[in-house]
Amino acid sequence: MNRPAAQFALPKRFGVIGIILAVIGLLLLSIVFGSWYTVDQGERGVKLRYGAVVGIAEPGLNFKIPFVDTVRQISVQNQAIVYERVEAYSKDQQPATLRISVSYRVPEASVEELYSQYGSIEKMVERLISRKVPDEVKNVFGRYTAISAIQDRTKFGMDVNEALKKSVTGPVVVDSVQIEEVIFSDAYEQSIEKRMMAEVEIQTKRQNLETERINAEITVTQAKAQADSSLARAQADA
Repeated sequence: MNRPAAQFALPKRFGVIGIILAVIGLLLLSIVFGSWYTVDQGERGVKLRYGAVVGIAEPGLNFKIPFVDTVRQISVQNQAIVYERVEAYSKDQQPATLRISVSYRVPEASVEELYSQYGSIEKMVERLISRKVPDEVKNVFGRYTAISAIQDRTKFGMDVNEALKKSVTGPVVVDSVQIEEVIFSDAYEQSIEKRMMAEVEIQTKRQNLETERINAEITVTQAKAQADSSLARAQADA
């Protein structure tokens, strides 16, 4: 009667041992594969130990303590963000909607500061750049009339670029600001078109008057030349 019980107990014991060995194997694999990591060339790794920053990992193969250290990747490449509808008023109180693109990057030396203060690039951009763009665009655009903002588009863009670079301070560098589009109200756009057509018409009339003046001078010159020629012939006959 005891022999069958012993026969059943032996496979059961081997089954428990197999489960224990499998768990140990998985644990060893986790330790082995969790002890190394890679960082891409355009990123830096923020190494955390129990949530505290203990170092910055350079690109390539790196090692960490399994189950203790974690790594957060931070890009140091140039990035751009586009603000589709920035509303502002010109010096002559014309409303406009601007499309602005901002190019920025995180300096390698500022990666630890960025993570410590903001936790991620997205939160840093939201607090340091996105909050500044509308205010700086409004301030600069308010120094231009609607027509001067269009005629001096390059200078306007340079002024916005300089203003935003000065106002954004922290673990980020603003490389450039581009004014991609300035849209005025339909009524103002129509008035601009009418003004341009009037200016073209005036310019055309001026050109026509100048042409008539030149033609008149040519006619006078030709008449004088004919008169001189006739006088010369008369004198020769006399």
